[in-house]
Amino acid sequence: MAAAALLIAVFIGLGIQPGRSGVVAHGSSPQGVRYVVTQRWNGWDSWSEPYTVRLYTRGQGQPWQAYYVDHEARRWRRCSVRFSADGTVLDMTGGDKIERSFDLTRGEKSERPPFLPAGMIDEP
Repeated sequence: MAAAALLIAVFIGLGIQPGRSGVVAHGSSPQGVRYVVTQRWNGWDSWSEPYTVRLYTRGQGQPWQAYYVDHEARRWRRCSVRFSADGTVLDMTGGDKIERSFDLTRGEKSERPPFLPAGMIDEP
């Protein structure tokens, strides 16, 4: 019985990989649009929805814009990002292998990312 409980705990720990909030990816487009993909650990009380993933973008001289990605995510180790030729659409494939597309002309809300890589910390 104890072995089964330990095996279940290990399986959950490996699957959820708790506690690693922060930046998953960041960079910029040829047009100067900066982006940051973050994940936030939702805590043990949200074991079925362990991480919230969000995308943040900012054009030159513009405020950060936030986009919803997922609130039921497992931990993302990385993601890939592609911009359209004119820099107005961002296509992203993340830890769940689902491709998502974001229209950067229509941000959901103005919000600064909760986590920023070192090169972006001093930016407004």
